[in-house]
Amino acid sequence: MNSNLPNLLCVGAQKAATSSLYQMLRQHPQVYVPERKELHFFDAPDYRQDLDSYRKHFRGAEDYPVRVDITPAYLFMPQVAERIHESLGDETKILILLRNPIDRAVSHYRMTYGRGWEILDLEQAFACEPERLAASGRSRYRQSYFSRGIYSDQVERFQERFSSVKIMLFEDLLNETDESMGELYDFLDIEFRQIPLASSNKGVSPRSLVLNRFVKRYIQPKGESGPRLLDSARYRLSNAIRRYNRSDKRLKVQLSDEFYQTLQRYYREDIERLELLIGKDLSHWKEKENRYR
Repeated sequence: MNSNLPNLLCVGAQKAATSSLYQMLRQHPQVYVPERKELHFFDAPDYRQDLDSYRKHFRGAEDYPVRVDITPAYLFMPQVAERIHESLGDETKILILLRNPIDRAVSHYRMTYGRGWEILDLEQAFACEPERLAASGRSRYRQSYFSRGIYSDQVERFQERFSSVKIMLFEDLLNETDESMGELYDFLDIEFRQIPLASSNKGVSPRSLVLNRFVKRYIQPKGESGPRLLDSARYRLSNAIRRYNRSDKRLKVQLSDEFYQTLQRYYREDIERLELLIGKDLSHWKEKENRYR
């Protein structure tokens, strides 16, 4: 393995504490974490196996036993596992964080709605998701609230290609932080460090939903064509406005008992298959009561 390429890929899932893990691993002296959390190298729309451009993110990493790329979109994008395997080899270690799929979907929705990328309520979004994902590449990233929680096929793609795949549960990381991180350090063959759980990237309400929607319609870059410099400037402007427009108030999401039960049925078969794949009891996901009333 080249010493200025990653030997650990944290591939997701999105909204399963990957941002918290990023902040924690940055504090460990044996782990090199790039300044930019999500590199999006292997899922880029114009992906080319140009490892020289990828290496630039790991300059100065040669003396670190662990070098990590944390990009949670990798888990969901079907082509990524094979791309990583071809580029970095099957000895690359893979870390996957998983979260109760209903809680993950709600958290994802909070983020997307708060950024002005969503106008539907969650039940409407559930009904529209297959059509949305078939129609738009951007929707596959932003509005795949429910499909991302069908974990078994996603996990299996990595298990089939890599010999070292570590599964961590969001709930364990939150409730048993030291034990969970200790198991991760053993997996990485580095020393234990007690690092407090970092809290970040919470879904919040915008001060003005109208302002966020104005940004989405008139400022945010459209599509993949057009001058890259202009798109970059518009992207920075749209992000700056959204940061200014964020409130400290958490977005409240309500689910009827009927819809919550629909989601439990939607995920049950996949959860049972996932239990067999990863060797973990996930009954607490299947039996959880609706706390979004």
